[in-house]
Amino acid sequence: MDILSGAGIASDDLRMFARRVDSNQALAFHTYNLLGSDIAESRHRQFAKISRELQVPIWNGEIGAHTIEWVTSVIGMFEDSKCNVSGWVFWPWKRVPESGKRYPHLMEISSTPRWDAVRHWLSGAWFAPKPKREDALRGMREFIEALRADRLIADPEMVKLVTGTESR
Repeated sequence: MDILSGAGIASDDLRMFARRVDSNQALAFHTYNLLGSDIAESRHRQFAKISRELQVPIWNGEIGAHTIEWVTSVIGMFEDSKCNVSGWVFWPWKRVPESGKRYPHLMEISSTPRWDAVRHWLSGAWFAPKPKREDALRGMREFIEALRADRLIADPEMVKLVTGTESR
């Protein structure tokens, strides 16, 4: 199957697809809220119109991380048959939460002080000294261990939102 994405980080425009390029194709777009909400219904009606005209499915390949309310609104719109979206993907499904950040996670990766020191230094945080080599290696190993599926912690509110069911 050929999946064709639009312009502008796959979120702006699908009008370039005036005809089918393959008998087994779909159109894809992404939805973010980087500099303002791009969940305008008029834009998604345009996507649905192109999908229907070409008789190909359309799906959202990535819903950007944002507040519970924003994600709820986006998923609600995609689940509405008028939007003609065949499916969607929530991204990011796992993350290391940071205090004061408004974006929830689906699955939490527990961080460690050693890994925090490494990632703060790597990100260029002005307050972060360069960790000792041994501490950096240990922090990276701890983070890799924390990524294991059996160590992730589900956020019950997000699980319910993206799956429609309670988390276990």
